Amino acid sequence: MGTTAADVIYAVQVLGEGLAVNAVWDALKLGLKQLFGTPSPGGDSRAELRAMFAIEGDQVARSQIEQAYGVPEADLKAISTGFHGSNGLFVYDSDDGSTFIVNVDAAEGVLLHIVRKWPTGPAVAGSNSNEQ
Repeated sequence: MGTTAADVIYAVQVLGEGLAVNAVWDALKLGLKQLFGTPSPGGDSRAELRAMFAIEGDQVARSQIEQAYGVPEADLKAISTGFHGSNGLFVYDSDDGSTFIVNVDAAEGVLLHIVRKWPTGPAVAGSNSNEQ
């Protein structure tokens, strides 16, 4: 059983589609790099991207705590940071004894959720409010 013309045509179509997909992906990576001024996700740049998320996420978390609860950024001590993709979890102790747990999407610079926990009391969930 040999190779037919239909087999050759199919192989050329698959090859062409693969090249087109790769070209689109390369253009998308370049666009991301230009848009965010950071390396595109993947390959050796994952550590750099994670570092960028950590910096951006920390800035978003601290500013949102100050806006929602009036606790100055300088009064917050970072306790823990963790990421799953661009979603970050930041934990801070504040000078008033409370602990803040903040979820952010660092890639989008968006606050997802803030919880303020007092040393002797229930956690208070808030999202851009002055609940205490």
